[in-house]
Amino acid sequence: MAVPNLTRLRDRITVSDQAAASAKVLVTEADGVPLCFTNGVDVDQVTGEVFFTDSSMNYQRSQHERVTATGDSTGRLMKFDPKTNRVTVLQAGITYPNGLAISADRTHLVVALTGPCKLMRYWIKGPKAGTSEPLANLPGYPDNVRADVNDGFRVALHREKMELPFGPDNHMLAVRINADGLVRW
Repeated sequence: MAVPNLTRLRDRITVSDQAAASAKVLVTEADGVPLCFTNGVDVDQVTGEVFFTDSSMNYQRSQHERVTATGDSTGRLMKFDPKTNRVTVLQAGITYPNGLAISADRTHLVVALTGPCKLMRYWIKGPKAGTSEPLANLPGYPDNVRADVNDGFRVALHREKMELPFGPDNHMLAVRINADGLVRW
C-alpha cells in the first residue's frame, strides 16, 4: 500500500499526491464537532488507517499555552478509515494529547500528553482494544513521539518540568521509553 503524504493543518487533515500536484481534505470534524487544534498523526502502514489527535476543542494552535495553563481536557484521539472514509473518536476528554505513534507490533498507540507530562497507551488490538492506560510519567513536556527499532519509543521534550520559562535554553531534548514505559535517558 502506498503511504499517503498527510498534512495536519489547524482544523483539518489532508492527503496529497505530489505526482498529481493535488491535495484532498480527509477530515474537518468528528461526531459533528469541528477540528480545532489537530496535532499528532501516524499511519498504520498495513491498513492505511490514519490516527491523529485534536489537542483541544476550545483552543487553537496559536493558543497552545492556554491548553496547559487551564488544564483543558477537551482533547480527542481519532481514527480515519480510508476504506469507509469515516472518522471515529477513539477517546475524548483527554488532557492535551499531542504527538502519537503506532507500536511496532501495531497493537497500541502511544500518545504524548503535554500538559500532564505523561504518555498514554491506547490499545487498538487484542483483549484490551478500545481501552487506555497510563504508560509513563515524563521529566518534561512531551511534544512528539516516534516508535524506535527496539520496540520502544523516542519522546521529544519541549522543556523540562522544573525549567524556568526564562534564561538559557539548555534542557533535556528527548528520552527513550521502553515497551513497559520505563524512561531511559
